[in-house]
Amino acid sequence: MSKSIDLIRGLYHAFSTGDVPGVLARFAPDIVWNEAESYPLDDKNPYVGPEAIVQGVFMRLGDDWADFRVEVGEIVGGPE
Repeated sequence: MSKSIDLIRGLYHAFSTGDVPGVLARFAPDIVWNEAESYPLDDKNPYVGPEAIVQGVFMRLGDDWADFRVEVGEIVGGPE
């Protein structure tokens, strides 16, 4: 299995268990995150760096949707 697929699986596992520090540990310090255009969270695009993503995306998702969670059915794009 490739390192990239392991990274992505670990990232989504951290998301699914609510492990925010685990998610952030997999982000590069200079990560750039863009929300979809016309989505309510696109008002502060781009979010640069893990802290900006936590404050501008994750915290707002938690405030708006108490039951927000991530479930991954399939990861496409790499060797199994």
